Amino acid sequence: MGGLNGTRDASLDAGGAVTEALRQAGHDAWTYDVQDPDLPGLRSTQPDVAFLAIPGEDGTVRQRLDTMGMPYTGSSPETSRLVLDAPALRRLLAMHSVPTPACFRVDEEAEADPVSRRAEQIGYPLACRPAGECSGGGANIAWQPADLSGTLAAARRRGGAVLVERLIRGRKFSTAVFEGQPLPLVERMDVRRREFAAVVRPGLPHAGMPRVVELVVSRDWRGPVLPAGDGNACYITPVELLPTVYRKASETSVRAYRALGCRHVAVVDLLYGHDGTVYVLDVKTVPDLRPSSPLPVAAKADGFTFPELCHLMVCAAAGDAGRQMLRPRAGMRA
Repeated sequence: MGGLNGTRDASLDAGGAVTEALRQAGHDAWTYDVQDPDLPGLRSTQPDVAFLAIPGEDGTVRQRLDTMGMPYTGSSPETSRLVLDAPALRRLLAMHSVPTPACFRVDEEAEADPVSRRAEQIGYPLACRPAGECSGGGANIAWQPADLSGTLAAARRRGGAVLVERLIRGRKFSTAVFEGQPLPLVERMDVRRREFAAVVRPGLPHAGMPRVVELVVSRDWRGPVLPAGDGNACYITPVELLPTVYRKASETSVRAYRALGCRHVAVVDLLYGHDGTVYVLDVKTVPDLRPSSPLPVAAKADGFTFPELCHLMVCAAAGDAGRQMLRPRAGMRA
């Protein structure tokens, strides 16, 4: 857990929760805070499996674990690097006939005219974001050609090369795929938080009056709602979809998982566009494991407790290495 990227705080929270869950499942688990990619001191502890809880890990830690001959949860370093390169990810998925929004990459030294022509070919509006940042990180929007230059500049300030893609309206979903099998879909609801002072009438006491907070979501809230850890979204399940669309979303997620050569578990972010197409936006090979994130929410909907989910992930990694892990405690699903 931990790591050196921008998800460190989320990783520390998730790592603590995973450690406690594995202990409840009967494992001898402890935390290791990754602050150095060489992982000093880890080899001496001789763990049977390293449980990765670093969302957005770029494969560096996994490369080191491979060198040490230590099994770990999740996909290979090569797959992990690929999913963080959005243009390369989209190209590979397109080769396997997995739908993705039309896009292109703009390097820092790119000239304006060719970029404008490609933008016109894709069509406005366009979403611009750093090429190494997932879709959940937000995007700068160019609604018309006159906006493109400023939008690209704003995206570049967030980090180097930019992914420019057609902005498609629709509903956002995530599918957790475990060992090639899809878990129940969860739907992402984007939330805006607006805070304002209560109205105060002259002559009435108002000292210490609380501020009013309004949460505005993209559509009506339905079913159980869990606030997302980042405060900008929540994930709900079950989702309301036609059975044919639900099946298409699950099948598309599994196709993306297999096309990328994912292992154990991955979360596939989807967009069900108003054009009726299910698009893949991102694939996360180290999913967020905080309780309100898509993987734990989907696993719970499928009847698995969090300790059971963590136990199964450890067993999958151990099984790949030919190691036998302990049976789950009484009352837990294997």
